[in-house]
Amino acid sequence: MHKVIARLAGALALTVAVTAGVAAPGNALTTNAPATNAPATNALPGIAAAGTAAAAVAPAAASDLIKDSNIAQLAEVLTGINKFRASKKLAPVKFTPAIAQVSQGWSDTMGANANFSHNPNYFKGYPAGWTNAGEIIAARWDRSGAGLVQQWIDSKPHNAIMSDPAYTTVGIGIAFTNGVPAATPTRYTMYGTVNFAAYKVNPSPSYATVQEWQDQVNTPAGPAIKAGNLVARDGAGVLWNYGSPTLGNRKQLATGWNANTATFVVDWNQDGIMDLLTQGNNGDLSIRFGNRTGTLAAPVVIGRGWQGLAVTVGKWNKANKFPSVVAKDAGGKLLYYPNVDGRSFGAKVVIGSGWGPLTIVQIDFDGNGTNDLLARAADGKLYLYKGTGSNGFAGARTLVGSGWVGMTLTPAHGLKGAGARGIVAKRTDGTLLYYGMGAGSWKPAEKIGNGWSAYSVAASSD
Repeated sequence: MHKVIARLAGALALTVAVTAGVAAPGNALTTNAPATNAPATNALPGIAAAGTAAAAVAPAAASDLIKDSNIAQLAEVLTGINKFRASKKLAPVKFTPAIAQVSQGWSDTMGANANFSHNPNYFKGYPAGWTNAGEIIAARWDRSGAGLVQQWIDSKPHNAIMSDPAYTTVGIGIAFTNGVPAATPTRYTMYGTVNFAAYKVNPSPSYATVQEWQDQVNTPAGPAIKAGNLVARDGAGVLWNYGSPTLGNRKQLATGWNANTATFVVDWNQDGIMDLLTQGNNGDLSIRFGNRTGTLAAPVVIGRGWQGLAVTVGKWNKANKFPSVVAKDAGGKLLYYPNVDGRSFGAKVVIGSGWGPLTIVQIDFDGNGTNDLLARAADGKLYLYKGTGSNGFAGARTLVGSGWVGMTLTPAHGLKGAGARGIVAKRTDGTLLYYGMGAGSWKPAEKIGNGWSAYSVAASSD
């Protein structure tokens, strides 16, 4: 991909523009330098990408994102764009949080992967009803939101997108990294994405200013997911929170969840708010941080190449205050991936081999404060491998159950009250059962639902 390079306010910066519309096929965007070849405004959605796909990240790769507040930069960008539009006697664009989720997700992806390129599918995340769509991106060695806007003003194709009278709203995403010019020449300090959209009626909610949006979202609503809540995906890909302990009055959390192989409810950064860790069908491992306003942040990709791994999540190593991952690879190796800072992974550690035929679940079975592994064999027998809290196992495995063939086994923490531990098991007929745990023994099974055949229950971690 050719890139426009500009030096503004003492900061070396990159800018690229791309647009998409709804016209007939055959009008793909040029990949020549945006400074000399403006992007087409009637490109067929799906062929509007400029540049290369994001670089793959191994499961052990660490994220270099810095999760500082970006509200000031969001406000600078929206204000700057509308000031520019006003100078051309154009109507201002609104700020739509639903589109901003797309923008933030992509800025985070660029920052995490040190990859400066367009999101080839940005418009697929827009709320329905748009008639025209566009995306502009930029990167800087400082944290100036106004600087991003000036880059786009100074570049002809970006200027044209911001000058389009058809656009009615935008989403904005700003990501910060630990990048510095001398040490990380391909990882910039800040990445910015703005997604433009034209609607007859803007999606609700949309806001005139970032401050108006903040005033609304800062009204305390409580976290989207509380400890102990049962979260599940239905057959249509809708993610639901069923609460606890009775699974009543479910609330929708998200859509499009069929793109994920597995979901884990976990306080990944230990801020007291539950987050969602997902293993995508494409191998991406992503985290959606929860917040106190009742929403989930845009996904941050923290690793790639996880397809084929059976993942469990929990506080496996007691020396680490953060929950981490124990995974089984296709060759039967058992691997520990430490969560080193509430965002990213350290180097993986091999903690076992020969686990190929076993289905594993991580939970503190005996209630001694140290996580163990429950492993189901092909014949339905369930074995306990007691953890030591330091990447090892204590003694030989013990048989703790039989007859578990055909069931999906999901760890559940807090479903029946604070400190409660158990397994949610789904039979092939859709019956949902809860098996509580005592001090190394099972409590009587409790039926908690029917008709769950099409549902996938999220694991909940300690």
